[in-house]
Amino acid sequence: MDRHNLHWDSLSANWNDGAFTGNGLLGVMIYKEDAKAMRFDIGRTDVTDHREGFKADFGKSRLPIGRFVLKTVGDWKKASMRINLWNAEATGSVLTTKGSLKWRNITHATSNVVVIEITAKDGEEGFQWQWIAEESISPRARFKPKPSGYTANPPYKLGTKNGISICEQTLLAGGQYTTAWKEKRIGKKSYLYITVGNSFPTLTATQEAVTSVSTALQHPVNELIDVHRKWWHQYYPESFVSVPDTRLENYYWIQQYKLASAMRDQQPATDVLGPWLAPTPWPAFWWNLNVQLTYYPVYSSNRLHLGESLIRTLNANAQNLIGNVPEKYRYNSAGIGRVSSYDCIAQLDVENGQTESDKEIGNLTWALHNYWQHAVYNKDDSLLVHGLFPLLRRSINYYIHLLKSGTDEMLHLPPTASPEYGLAPDCNYDLALLRWGCTALLDINIKFRLKDPMQVQWQQVLDNLTPYPTDMNGLMIGRGVPFDKSHRHYSHLLMIYPLRLINWEQPLNRALIERSLTHWMSMPEALAGYSFTGASSISSAMGKGNDAVRYLHKMLDQHSLSNTMYREAGPVIETPLSVVTSMNEMLLQSWGGIIRVFPAVHTAWKDVAFDKLRTEGAFLVTAARKNQLTKFIMIKSLKGGLCTVKHDIPDNDLLITSNSPSIHNKPGLISLQMKAGEVLILFNKDFKQAKIEPVKAEGALNQFGLKKKETKLTK
Repeated sequence: MDRHNLHWDSLSANWNDGAFTGNGLLGVMIYKEDAKAMRFDIGRTDVTDHREGFKADFGKSRLPIGRFVLKTVGDWKKASMRINLWNAEATGSVLTTKGSLKWRNITHATSNVVVIEITAKDGEEGFQWQWIAEESISPRARFKPKPSGYTANPPYKLGTKNGISICEQTLLAGGQYTTAWKEKRIGKKSYLYITVGNSFPTLTATQEAVTSVSTALQHPVNELIDVHRKWWHQYYPESFVSVPDTRLENYYWIQQYKLASAMRDQQPATDVLGPWLAPTPWPAFWWNLNVQLTYYPVYSSNRLHLGESLIRTLNANAQNLIGNVPEKYRYNSAGIGRVSSYDCIAQLDVENGQTESDKEIGNLTWALHNYWQHAVYNKDDSLLVHGLFPLLRRSINYYIHLLKSGTDEMLHLPPTASPEYGLAPDCNYDLALLRWGCTALLDINIKFRLKDPMQVQWQQVLDNLTPYPTDMNGLMIGRGVPFDKSHRHYSHLLMIYPLRLINWEQPLNRALIERSLTHWMSMPEALAGYSFTGASSISSAMGKGNDAVRYLHKMLDQHSLSNTMYREAGPVIETPLSVVTSMNEMLLQSWGGIIRVFPAVHTAWKDVAFDKLRTEGAFLVTAARKNQLTKFIMIKSLKGGLCTVKHDIPDNDLLITSNSPSIHNKPGLISLQMKAGEVLILFNKDFKQAKIEPVKAEGALNQFGLKKKETKLTK
């Protein structure tokens, strides 16, 4: 992991250049405050307002907390900083006109506490900490006019409790959040313990925060660090990827660090920011792409435990999802609009809504595609039947209420919203999601013999739903609405990716796929970072690895910040994380009952290796290429079941080891029934050892951070 660490040879007073730590709830962003100070911005993901009568981006938005400022005695002469990925800690040093100091920060992996260690020398022993609280107001107020009647929350109050400093912030709508901290000196070292408590509607945040700091103070620092490192050292080996493109490999592993810093199974779901709140117009959940892309990496990366937070949020707010649709449909329908807080309240009304977002009805169905992946990648039948099925059934029912038969005797949708593009009848965003939803419901209903009375209607929808509107340029936004302006979303292409209803293995659809992608990319003015990760994934689905890599480099060239964060007016987290998904899909794809190994590897990549990437059906796949030849493929079945593998090992070079007697082998395709725990290995006869190791780096190491120096590979 050392070759992926972020290095700063100087510091800037810019969030975009900061070092970051997090544990899925608390987070710290570290950068320069001024010529004599460094700032440690403190965030907690679930610190939100709770006001009724306003939309979520104001009334229930994320709220800023504040920052600790480390003030040196002397002026800075030199400063540097690192993020050690393996140990999940940020470190740094400052040389001043009076002396020097070193610092280390962890946001503890399993305890809700931040620890900052300072070692000062010479004339810097007199360094000071200053707490600066932020005004408790929606960050969106810096970008958009405040709604009528919206004011800041009451001023914060400073104090102490049980010898611990506190900053207590009460809220107009009830509840509070409290920052608590205490400095402890041991020999020449200083330790600052920080936490944030949060409560609603009760006023218990202060007690929570004080208890967390008090508990941490009772443990030796080394013990806290050992527990913290143990968690991270168990996390990283859950899967492994190595490619010769060092820039992409660096970026990939930083995102795996970021993923677990922003998302945990027992913490709140991850919104568009993670724990690192900054001035932004996006202080909530956006459900028309952002949430979905944020969670996609957990499935193929074999980190399903991180995705539990999304599943739990959707389940816990089922009644609110029902309440989002018009009252007359609540008996059997559900949905979610564009923007919500953690409560998933975001109203929809296609027939009477006054805004475009009122008619953006596909968002819940798309989020349930994440839910479906979570279940099928874990082969969790109970989650499919008792968790996904009832929610998906309701989501599709809202569509069915809106369908009307046309003069062509096909079923049509009224004007609905294609995210950010506008309204269109027979909107492709919705047609794709409706088709996928009906197909998934029928599959679950048949497989588990549920005998749902809606099965006839779902089949009728699939049989009679109008085709996707297309024109000479490919897929349109909807009927009568061409794709004729630059647009960052690929919502009109969901049937290609990620739903794969139209795919490259259908020869009749290849021209349509290629034409649609080319036309979308031909108007670059409004393209965003996730436009390029989407184009990369579509290219991989076409087997075009060179294009897939080219699009990822475009994203990094045009949109990646020095610390690998990403902004569109304000920070948003989904785009960097979606690079993980796009890279995994070059190496492994799993859909339609087939595992595809190395489906889109760049032609210049001689050596590639990955370990324990996960597929549908709960299979873990390990594979390696050497000198542009697939060396071996090893597949472990976690739950048992039919395993079908598409590979590129020539038939006359193929050796197979398996305990299963029922191998069905066709050129490039192997299918067999596997038992839970069983392992299948496909060898190229020229390579008889199944070994995974990092491939040779072809480029500078440690490519992210600020004013970085090229680091030579020494071993």
